[in-house]
Amino acid sequence: MPPPNALALLLASLLTAAADEAPLRIGFGSDGLASIAWRGHELLADGRIGATWNDAIVTRGDDGTASTTAMADGRLTVEPDAGRVRRDFAWGWLGCDYRVEGERLALDVTIVNTGSTAILATHLQLLELALPGAMREYDGVTPRMSLNRDEPTIVVATFPGGRLALCNDDIDRALALGFPVANDRPGHTRFPIYADTGRRDWLPDSLGAIDRPIHPGCADRYLVSLRFGDEDARTDRLAGDVAERFRAAHPPTLAWPDRRPIGSLHLSSTVPHPPANPRGWLGNDPGIDTTTDAGRADFAARLTAHVDGAIAELARVGAQGVVLWDVEGQEHPHATSYIGDPRQLPPEMDAIADGLFARLTAAGLRTGVCIRPQLPVRGAYCGDVHQAEVPTHEMARVLNEKIAYARARWGCTLFYVDSNVAGAGWRVADPAIFRAVAAAHPDVLLIPEHETCAYWATTAPYHELRQGWTGTPASVRAIYPEAFSVVYVADGDAAGRRAELAAAVRGGDVLLFRCWWPDPFNDDVIAIMAEAHR
Repeated sequence: MPPPNALALLLASLLTAAADEAPLRIGFGSDGLASIAWRGHELLADGRIGATWNDAIVTRGDDGTASTTAMADGRLTVEPDAGRVRRDFAWGWLGCDYRVEGERLALDVTIVNTGSTAILATHLQLLELALPGAMREYDGVTPRMSLNRDEPTIVVATFPGGRLALCNDDIDRALALGFPVANDRPGHTRFPIYADTGRRDWLPDSLGAIDRPIHPGCADRYLVSLRFGDEDARTDRLAGDVAERFRAAHPPTLAWPDRRPIGSLHLSSTVPHPPANPRGWLGNDPGIDTTTDAGRADFAARLTAHVDGAIAELARVGAQGVVLWDVEGQEHPHATSYIGDPRQLPPEMDAIADGLFARLTAAGLRTGVCIRPQLPVRGAYCGDVHQAEVPTHEMARVLNEKIAYARARWGCTLFYVDSNVAGAGWRVADPAIFRAVAAAHPDVLLIPEHETCAYWATTAPYHELRQGWTGTPASVRAIYPEAFSVVYVADGDAAGRRAELAAAVRGGDVLLFRCWWPDPFNDDVIAIMAEAHR
């Protein structure tokens, strides 16, 4: 047996060799993090945190205005053995613990406010990467930032020889995280990583606002990670744990096994209207007169024929049902045009609506209408009608009441939800609203116009082929494998993208088509469905 000191030397050499062979290693220098070495590539361009011109805090002065203060004057402490960096400032301190876990680098960031003024927001550059080649996903213009509001932050970057996922491991508290811009355009290899709780003026405001202040005597914490893998590594392998936690927080409840197409039935057109046809029925038909008894009788006959024609087209395409987009007509211009309230029908429609829906139901079709979370109101001293927003906490009640009315009167189970936005910034409404509505009506299909990832847990969001959509994004399916979307195919390249659409249908997506005439696009729908089920 070798002497004890020889055993110790042997063990030390084995540990050193194992460390040298580790796929991911980090090192520290006088400025903090100095190296990120992954599979023989040095990936760090700048490891400073809290010391670049991109690092700042935002506070509110005595006059009430926001003021941005750079962090660059902080006193630095580096503890290499602990993997820790700290900077002390007049207002408090910023610290980051770095941990290597296999091929994952975790950054545990703490910000402490020891001052007397609340920190309204922070702008942090966590580090700057130097990739061995151009980032494949970066188009040279669009910031690759993500805000984990109603969706997990998993920002993927593919480069020659590898792929990484930048993740916010905290799925609950909002943080804008990602790669804002390449610092070596057009090389597209050097990318700072921002972690912000406030909007930078030069970044798009589509990320939305974050309300995450740090009050005096309080602290905040960001949990961020970089996960590395092969160039073809699937996102679910790199960041499956983040997706699983998000799914657990927003569990899927939608059960809708019928994935046959759905018809879109429009009964009217927008302004201007003929004087005797103020709701624009049947494409602003000047022959319709809803102002006289004889005219209304003729209108009823024409609408009945219109619906009967739609029933024939729905049967030809093989639809499961139909949504009547504008059962209220379109008397008012955009954005009021789709009233979205089946309780408010004009008199000429109110008298015949029951018979029209009965014809559709008798043909074996599900029926539905367009609804909105807003309420149509008329001014006290003018004739203008507009859609009035309701408080967020009232949106579920408004939608529930509209759904309950349409279900009780006509048996509707399909609901396109128009303009599901709120606030001055037209931000997508909280998905918790739709979770509440779905729980109250578990046997209906909600088709919202706008969505975030969490919407797919309880709804089938609406998309259009002409806007480039062919089906549910792969990033969503990675979280909700059973998720599906409703894709409107008319006026898109249905023939050229038939294979993609067929694959989407095989994955569960539903096609939406115009059904009030034999639209040539409907032949594409028939062909796509046949190919999908071949």
